[in-house]
Amino acid sequence: MEIAICFTVLLFVCANGQVLSTNENEAVQFLSKYDATVANMWNGDVLASWNYYTNITAENLEVMTNSSLLLSEFDKELAANATKMFDWTNFNSTNKRQFEKIVDIGFAATNDTEQLKRKNTLEAELTEIYSTGEVCLSDDRCLQLEPGLTNVITNSRNYNELLEVWKGWRDASGKNMRSKYTEFVDVMNKAIRFSNFNDTGEYWRSWYETPTFEEDVRSLFTELDPLYKELHAYVRKRLMQKYGKELFPTSGHIPAHLFGNMWAQQWSNIYDLLVPYPDAISVNITQKMIDKNYDVIKMYRVAEDFFSSIGMDNMTQEFWNNSMLIKPEGRDVVCHASAWDFYNGRDFR
Repeated sequence: MEIAICFTVLLFVCANGQVLSTNENEAVQFLSKYDATVANMWNGDVLASWNYYTNITAENLEVMTNSSLLLSEFDKELAANATKMFDWTNFNSTNKRQFEKIVDIGFAATNDTEQLKRKNTLEAELTEIYSTGEVCLSDDRCLQLEPGLTNVITNSRNYNELLEVWKGWRDASGKNMRSKYTEFVDVMNKAIRFSNFNDTGEYWRSWYETPTFEEDVRSLFTELDPLYKELHAYVRKRLMQKYGKELFPTSGHIPAHLFGNMWAQQWSNIYDLLVPYPDAISVNITQKMIDKNYDVIKMYRVAEDFFSSIGMDNMTQEFWNNSMLIKPEGRDVVCHASAWDFYNGRDFR
């Protein structure tokens, strides 16, 4: 049976009946045209997101939300047509996996457009709170997370100042996000059930494509646990020497604001307090870079030189023209490191 594959702006149309094709050559043609069409749609959607994340305004939020809804309908139509056109269950592993990805449309599967719109709006509102939250400290400085609060939490060795910044950031962000986040979780869980997942956590874990993912992670943690406990004890001892043991709970915990990181997720910024062999020779890379007049662009160029030296491509001109490498003045942005693919093979930011 020959199946004609037709395209409109938004969807594929199966023109010759409802019998499912098992012809893998026809399926490959479908996948090739799918790639080209979906790349164009994703390009527009990512561009709308980029415009909002680099310029947080109500207008850009509306454009991004509408684009996301349009893409969701697009994904839903493509998934439905792929299911109606091909019996892909016995295709080779690569083609089968591509069809599995096409029909797994996640949150777009919901039949409630208003629910999906609410999810997207909540996500944007949470992002805005996180990115624009400001803390006014006791010394009259009013700082946002980047770069102000991050500089303090990274470089200060004053216990009370660190505590003020840590608590202030959570008052400015977490308290304002809490009710929205609770609703966000509820909306996501309701939407993802249309894709036959019990909740969003189960959906996210499915991306790893292994049924033993949770067990694997637990096993790795168990292996690392003894080393982590020794490291934790060492760090706690050194910080107690710096700040005084009376500031540390008897439970064995370390106050989270002392790690040099706003989320207590890494300890590298307090290495000067933890260095095990202080008399050993070390190199202050940051100072060396300052001495050589490094700026943001030069750091990116040196990184590019390294990756090209091991056989990878240089960045495209679009990268240098379109990326936001320095926080602009006069507008709110999401000032957090991220990499963006605009799905046209050239534009990466």
